[in-house]
Amino acid sequence: MVGRKTTKRCSQCKRRLPATEEFFNKSKTHSLGLYTWCRACTSDKHQYHKYGLLPGQRHVLYVAQDGLCNVCKEPVLYSKINTDHNHETGEVRGLLCIFCNTLVGYLEKHPDRIKLAEQYIKRHEE
Repeated sequence: MVGRKTTKRCSQCKRRLPATEEFFNKSKTHSLGLYTWCRACTSDKHQYHKYGLLPGQRHVLYVAQDGLCNVCKEPVLYSKINTDHNHETGEVRGLLCIFCNTLVGYLEKHPDRIKLAEQYIKRHEE
C-alpha cells in the first residue's frame, strides 16, 4: 500500500501528510505499511534521546551553519546532515556531512594516525 495517493495523520504532531515513505518510515506491522510518527517527529525523538536536543534545536543549528558542514563547509541537505557530539561528555559540537562525521569520529579515537597518514601520502608522491 505504500505509495498510494492518500494521507496519514502523524500521531505525534497531528499533521496530516501524504502517506508515503518520504514522510513516514516503512513498517511491516503498522497500517498502510508506515509508522505512526512522521519522519520529522521520529528524528526529533531520536535527537532528544541521543543528544538531548529539543524539537527544533537541530534545525536552529542547521540554519546557523547556513546548511553547511561545520568542517568542510560543503552544503548538505537537512535530511542528510549528521549531529556530531563529544563521545565523553555528550555535548553537541555541530552538524557535519557523513564523510566529515566519520573522519572526525575516527581521528578522535586514533589521533596518532593523522601524522602517519600524512607521512604515507608524502612517501607516495611523485
